[in-house]
Amino acid sequence: MKCYKCGADNYNNYKFCTSCGSELTKENIIQEIICETCGSKSKPGNNYCTNCGDRLEIEKNIKVENSHALQHQKQKKTSNQKTNRPHKIKKNYENNQGKALGLKPVLITIAIIFFSFLAITIYKTQLDGGASETLPLELKSENLVIEAKVYDIASKFVCSCGTCGEEALETCKCGRAIEERNFVREYLELDWKTEDIIIALANRYGYLRSEFANTYNVDKSKIWTANSLQSPSNSKSIAMPDELRRLATIADVTNIYSKFRCPCSQCGMDELKECSCTHPNGAIEVKRFVDDRLRENKYTVNEIIDLVQAKYSGRKS
Repeated sequence: MKCYKCGADNYNNYKFCTSCGSELTKENIIQEIICETCGSKSKPGNNYCTNCGDRLEIEKNIKVENSHALQHQKQKKTSNQKTNRPHKIKKNYENNQGKALGLKPVLITIAIIFFSFLAITIYKTQLDGGASETLPLELKSENLVIEAKVYDIASKFVCSCGTCGEEALETCKCGRAIEERNFVREYLELDWKTEDIIIALANRYGYLRSEFANTYNVDKSKIWTANSLQSPSNSKSIAMPDELRRLATIADVTNIYSKFRCPCSQCGMDELKECSCTHPNGAIEVKRFVDDRLRENKYTVNEIIDLVQAKYSGRKS
């Protein structure tokens, strides 16, 4: 390695010149020296120009050489960056594509689940006619005999709601049909006769089939014929009794009893509902009277209370 200052030869692993003591670095090594006076090139180690004899400025040549080296390094780095840029862009694109392909099945699955749920919801809404009404609970009996009688009695009627298309009461699933069948069960549990329940059901709801009109003594307005129901598009259905007033049922019996004292004037009981005396005009007689009025199924609670008061008195003030 030649010293840039004195031109002496040194070993490559030396850090300083053995002749002049100058630092030996790769940046200080020059290939040729240019004379500032005449521009001629001289070999490293020459202190004077071989063409004009002027002293050579070695340090300035080192700076120029170094600047050329730095410029060359920058150009090479820029060139490498330009060369590598398409590869980086391609790699980033491939990475993004890979991520997108990884997410695609998940998004498709979510979309399928969402649209399937939406389609099922729409279908159920259309199937139900858009109705959101909560149906009453049908309280079926554990007694199979009673259940058989319920549907036997219901087979003699048409659903009275007026909107089911004249469907048979034993098969209709609307709220009114469930209410009517529960009505029948309630009185079967009380051991009412089938004939009495049919009459009570007809008086309460109507729509007894015409073929049974001669068998059971009910008003003609309670009989159903093929032309008795009007379609929903017509003006009005046949007015039902419970649309005008609520008739008393067996569920109201305790309420009616609670309005009276025992009217026999012998037992001294203040509560009719707690009394079971057999005196004339006593609790048993009055309760039987109330039960008979309920069985007729044509009175409201207040009307039965008025009837009991008129016949026996004893109403609480």
